[in-house]
Amino acid sequence: MAEAMVLGLLGAWFGVTVLNQLGRRPLAAPRWMRAVSALPNWRLFAPNPVVSDHELLYRDRLADGTVTPVRHLALRQRRRPWHLLWNPRNRTAKVLTDCLKAFHELHRHDPDLDLRATIPYAIVARHVLRQPPVGPVGTHRQFVVARAEGLGARRLVAVVLTSEYHRLP
Repeated sequence: MAEAMVLGLLGAWFGVTVLNQLGRRPLAAPRWMRAVSALPNWRLFAPNPVVSDHELLYRDRLADGTVTPVRHLALRQRRRPWHLLWNPRNRTAKVLTDCLKAFHELHRHDPDLDLRATIPYAIVARHVLRQPPVGPVGTHRQFVVARAEGLGARRLVAVVLTSEYHRLP
């Protein structure tokens, strides 16, 4: 009898979870179910798909005051077959991508917020300062976070954040 009740409960939970995936909006669930994520929302395709990319660029200022050309910092490395099993650098790329998205969201919600005083800024600055020099050894480094939408000739790029020059270690 107890087995039948447990199976019935699990079957009902599974059925409600499936129904939750089919609708445009998640089902209204009691607060305790939302608090413990008892009614998951596993939509594979979001109602608002990603339409933009975030780019990270940097340049160095040399001792004589000249500035090197801007260099693009690739967030993702080329995939290799063994990355299915072992890819420790993927975590760094994920953290940086989340930080770049956070800049855009923070700026969108509060345009007057000083992004330099945020944790995402500190994480990105630390990573950029550890990159190899662009040209001759510089004394300071500046980075730019940009958001790009579209493809090819229709690609629109907007600068989200331009850092100050930071002294290189």
